[in-house]
Amino acid sequence: MDRFGRRSFDGRLVALDGQGLGVPSRTVGTLDAKIGQIVSRVTLDIDGLWKIESFVYWYDANRVLIHLETQEHERRLYLVNVRTGQSERVRLPEEAFDLHSMIVSAQVDVAK
Repeated sequence: MDRFGRRSFDGRLVALDGQGLGVPSRTVGTLDAKIGQIVSRVTLDIDGLWKIESFVYWYDANRVLIHLETQEHERRLYLVNVRTGQSERVRLPEEAFDLHSMIVSAQVDVAK
């Protein structure tokens, strides 16, 4: 996990939170790793979002799994589309007792 950014599978993009971009922390942006230029920037519309804790991994070419903390200090996982800003809450499976075991098992269920 990385608080400041996570490279995509092909290494072309780096996902960054707002702090890395010099904008509010509700923002997720992507940076072209080769030329160092911001490619996209989206503001997350997640109720109660306080801060992005880390970028866990790229789920696919457009979505990154982020670990965040709410204003009530609840830790959550969201899949965020770095192009559109659409976000989906991810729930840990019953057998996963913490974030580490979820990553190891790679068994996530997007909440509907």
